Amino acid sequence: MIGEIVTLINRTSKSLDVVQNGRTIVLKPGRNPVTSDWVRFAKQQHPRMGTFDPSGLQGDYLVGVEGFDSPEACAMIEPGEEHKSIERFDRTQMDPEAQSAEQVPTGIRPPQRRLPGEAGAIPLETQFNGRN
Repeated sequence: MIGEIVTLINRTSKSLDVVQNGRTIVLKPGRNPVTSDWVRFAKQQHPRMGTFDPSGLQGDYLVGVEGFDSPEACAMIEPGEEHKSIERFDRTQMDPEAQSAEQVPTGIRPPQRRLPGEAGAIPLETQFNGRN
């Protein structure tokens, strides 16, 4: 346990899994007491799709921290309204060409973590600190 106890609000009507260094916690809908080290992972793993500006830095998340985030960022989201898009970006904030781009769902998600059996061997020609 690292950090202080905070109230992390799962703004959705479904449980959300959060993985940190191979450990998983399940956030039930509503208020969840956690240590502050889980906040970063919860936000990274649960962005509200279709709400981020073109830089990808400002957007909305499916979780909020009570007493730290704004009341709007901690308010519950209506079921079915969790995601506005299949991508992170709000295309209405982009140039006309980007706004008209067709979004194609691929079903591909970046890996959340590696399991021990998934790690491949390091190639023999790999050098560490200038040595073989």
